[in-house]
Amino acid sequence: MNRAGLYLLVLLPIASPAAAQPQRAQTPPALQMWRLDCGEIRVTNLDVFSDTFLYPGRQKTLTDSC
Repeated sequence: MNRAGLYLLVLLPIASPAAAQPQRAQTPPALQMWRLDCGEIRVTNLDVFSDTFLYPGRQKTLTDSC
C-alpha cells in the first residue's frame, strides 16, 4: 500500500459523518432535595460564636435544620 492509501485509511474514520456528530447524553432523572425545618433559634448574644468578640451586642435568628 502506498503512502496516500495509508493516510486515507487513517483519516477515513475521522472524517465519517457518524464520527463528526456528538453523542447525545441521556436526560438524567429528576432530582429532588428535601430539608426538614425544625424551627428557628434566637441567639441574643452572637459573641459566643466568636473568639475575637467580633459581634458585640448583636442578635440573630438562625435556622434550625434537622
